[in-house]
Amino acid sequence: MHRLSARLFGSCTVFPGRIPPPPTGTMLRSLLIPSGSLRLRNFPAFLPRSWSSAPGGVIGISAGWRHAAGAAAAVAPAPAAETSSSPSLADTFSPHLDADDVPRVRRGYKGPGTPKQPLPPPGIDITRPPVIQRRPVTPSQRHTALIQHSLLYRGRPLRRLCEGLTKTGGRSNTGQISVRHIGGGHKRLYRRVDFVRAAHDGKVGVIERVEYDPNRSALLALIRHRGKCAAVPDVQRPDRYAYILCPAGVELGGEVLASRSDPTAPDGVVVDVRPGNAMRLRFMPVGTTVHNVELRPGKGGVLCRSAGSSAQLLERSVAKSLALLRLASKEQRYVPLDAMATVGKVSNAEHKNEKMGKAGRNRWKGIRPSVRGIAMNPIDHPHGGRTNGGRPSVSPWGWYTKGMRTRNTKKASQKMIMKRRPS
Repeated sequence: MHRLSARLFGSCTVFPGRIPPPPTGTMLRSLLIPSGSLRLRNFPAFLPRSWSSAPGGVIGISAGWRHAAGAAAAVAPAPAAETSSSPSLADTFSPHLDADDVPRVRRGYKGPGTPKQPLPPPGIDITRPPVIQRRPVTPSQRHTALIQHSLLYRGRPLRRLCEGLTKTGGRSNTGQISVRHIGGGHKRLYRRVDFVRAAHDGKVGVIERVEYDPNRSALLALIRHRGKCAAVPDVQRPDRYAYILCPAGVELGGEVLASRSDPTAPDGVVVDVRPGNAMRLRFMPVGTTVHNVELRPGKGGVLCRSAGSSAQLLERSVAKSLALLRLASKEQRYVPLDAMATVGKVSNAEHKNEKMGKAGRNRWKGIRPSVRGIAMNPIDHPHGGRTNGGRPSVSPWGWYTKGMRTRNTKKASQKMIMKRRPS
């Protein structure tokens, strides 16, 4: 079939009768199709709705389309014997179609699948993107220092691992502001991160790409497992893909493994102590650097999840079933020995050196301005209505804000802290 007919009637069934090549240099004003030569089944969405039936079973298209080569077409009528034996076009096509009957073409849709992330140059660590400073062509650019994202994956996230994120404006379920300085900001998709690392227990995963996540300071790694998850019920659509916190030092195409099983058991899985692998603290050697540490076994990691953070395993006590960790704040605390942890540090360690450069960039992130207490009225803040000095720095509710410890020492977890962080 000619390219013109393939372009206009790509979703039709063609019967005997060919369309000759069109002459060049003219605009397409009317296309005559012999009755019985085409049977329209799935009407293309880009064709016009106004069709007029012509005598002799011939229809005309009144439009200003141009052929890919700048041509038009004119089709000679079919023989009378063929026309009489074939069904009429009016029997197979209605000039008035409902909106549900016309398939729509999604703009910007590039088909299934996602592009793969290109490999970085040799010697470049994509899990530690550098901080770049821009040329100071404006006052804000002079003080801006941002993470370079050119080596990260530039496509959209995996949609089936994302969900919508509703903005709260810092308000609780009663409508009152419970967290100040929150509001506005760009729309976000929340990536469901696998903090538990139990859905694909014992299955080797391959790092397909490293992505930026607007909801956290760390980077994310998309893992493709070699087998679908059997632990997830069928109603939740078992998937072989999962997002994890990207560990520092991993490479694209590298393999990661997570398992809670005992490696000494007959059916146990042996997990190497490599960045990205996850196992229970019971089977880790002393001195291992870990992140994404659980406080309750099976509930998911809650410690050391921000960019560049990590903890160090100092001691394992089998009698107490506890493991002693030294956190990034120099605090030493016990966690259950059967808690899951991931080997290595969290990626994007240069995040601490970022500088927003201007107030507008914080507004893009959903952070509203913070007003100084001394600039307020006495009814709004303890520092309001007076000059500097005369009272130590306090919060709007009178709590000391410089050096005062605010942790409740009567909490049940207080006995798990062996050494508090320095003030």
